[in-house]
Amino acid sequence: TSLLKLEGDSGSTQAGASGNAVQVKTGDDDTTALYLNTDRVGIGINAPTATLEVQQGSSGGVVAFKVDNDDVDKVAVSIEAANTTANVMDITADTATTGHVINITADALTSGSALYIDSDSASDTARSLVNIIQNNSGSSGGVPLRIQQDGTGDIMQVFDTTTEVFTILDGGNVGIGTASPGTWVASAG
Repeated sequence: TSLLKLEGDSGSTQAGASGNAVQVKTGDDDTTALYLNTDRVGIGINAPTATLEVQQGSSGGVVAFKVDNDDVDKVAVSIEAANTTANVMDITADTATTGHVINITADALTSGSALYIDSDSASDTARSLVNIIQNNSGSSGGVPLRIQQDGTGDIMQVFDTTTEVFTILDGGNVGIGTASPGTWVASAG
């Protein structure tokens, strides 16, 4: 028995109770579009394994999850995690072959950063803010880090507090201890 049933030209939409869950089904194929339980929400799945799970079939034809934020001075997505030992975010893309796993486009960027990583930890424990690991020893073509500068600015700048200690200029000149190397490799000090 449905608690709510809406019918239109392209089939029907039903919302019904099943145990302690509410399921919203669309069309005549009995596919659950939205599943609400006491502690879980499923979109496109009727047995979510997380607090919120979105599942799109192989012929979905649209983006599975999208945030469209028009508020120019507010964060679009905020994750506040109390995790101490578990990862805050995991992305598994084991079948990705030619696409990008993360694609950041910031064409209107002026003085900000496309990616900003900041840690204010006072811990003396050895750690890294970024690890880039090509984890397959049989991969002969995998480059762990590639930097491309199409403009005329410096290719790379490395700072020790506020002192620039390593520089790669546009054109390839490398400076160690100097920000203005005049030759292929220049060292100061």
